[in-house]
Amino acid sequence: MLRLEPLGASDHIGISADFLFTPSSPPMNKTTPNYNRGDYESLRNALDIEWKRELVGLTAQEMTNIIEKNITDAVEKHIPTRKHQTTSGDYTRKPLWMTRTAYQKTKRKRNLWIRYLNTKDNSDYQQYIKARNEATHANRRARRDFESKIAQESRHNTKTFWNYVNSRRVVKGSIPDLQDPQDVFLKETEADNGSTKHHNATAGLDPFPKLGKQHGNETQSNQMQNNASRKIKPSPGVHNAPR
Repeated sequence: MLRLEPLGASDHIGISADFLFTPSSPPMNKTTPNYNRGDYESLRNALDIEWKRELVGLTAQEMTNIIEKNITDAVEKHIPTRKHQTTSGDYTRKPLWMTRTAYQKTKRKRNLWIRYLNTKDNSDYQQYIKARNEATHANRRARRDFESKIAQESRHNTKTFWNYVNSRRVVKGSIPDLQDPQDVFLKETEADNGSTKHHNATAGLDPFPKLGKQHGNETQSNQMQNNASRKIKPSPGVHNAPR
């Protein structure tokens, strides 16, 4: 267990501990299609197939497999790929807004904190406080300038804008564990299949609505008379709408 630098301007220090587990981290190098440089004319010609003749006499699953294979092969042939790095292990990508000056000041702040932990000298602690304040101001200035530049160029440079938005977006790819009325946790597949039933049960609704008896001898004139006898409340309109 290690003692880290304080959080912000607080006097409380941070604590770092090591946990032994196996993370499911993605690989460092990831290959994805580069759709901006694709040969869509050749891709269109490759998919110009007489589907009625190719899919005749096949089941739905066999049709899906053939269509998917043709599309995948055409994309791999006519769409180039690109490699980019992803976060994995101890590698951490720097924020898009961080400048070289902000990075150097942040690194100096961490080094001074480690020096203070080793010496316990008050002068080293004062140097750390000064470096901490400089790093905080540098990070705020770099982030403010970067966001201001993106806002000004967002109309003409949408790619940079959405790259920054996606970098700050947190997406959960799996369905979390759910509890049924008996406090039993459901698996992901069970939660996916029974989520509607679980929602109806918690809301006090029947899983399936019960339909009333239908009278086969009810004529169209009787239905029109029943509809005419009902009092239908008109909509309040714009002026009588509740506020």
